Amino acid sequence: MISYLLTPPFTHSLMTSHKIDGKWRGHYTYSSSPDSGSSFDARFEDRKGALSGDIVDDEWLGPALIVGSFSFPDVSFTKQYTKLKASTIDYKGTMSGDGKTMSGTWVIFDSRYPLRGTWHAYRADQQAEKRQAKTSAVKEKPEEVF
Repeated sequence: MISYLLTPPFTHSLMTSHKIDGKWRGHYTYSSSPDSGSSFDARFEDRKGALSGDIVDDEWLGPALIVGSFSFPDVSFTKQYTKLKASTIDYKGTMSGDGKTMSGTWVIFDSRYPLRGTWHAYRADQQAEKRQAKTSAVKEKPEEVF
């Protein structure tokens, strides 16, 4: 009789990166108008839980700096536009278990009527790596001879 050693199935958690560093692509919406909002590109740097970086909205709002904190799965940061005189925006959210996405809420308290909404983001650098890997695989594929 053959005996098999049963081991638990391989899980993603062994390969999961719970780091926030890098480039992210995201989108935010307004609670009062869920069909409105903007996409954005963000770059995060984590230094022992102290978060910094920058965001550029696709809309006319332009670039912004971010300062906050990250302790998996929680992320919290304040966004301040650099060329636009506007109130700061507070973002709070969580990173997914696989470390590939984040989502949460945002709020502007300084306005007469607080504005709020939701946001989500995914790792843009991983998407670029996937595209590059596909391109490389196609280039490395030997040509068929007829």
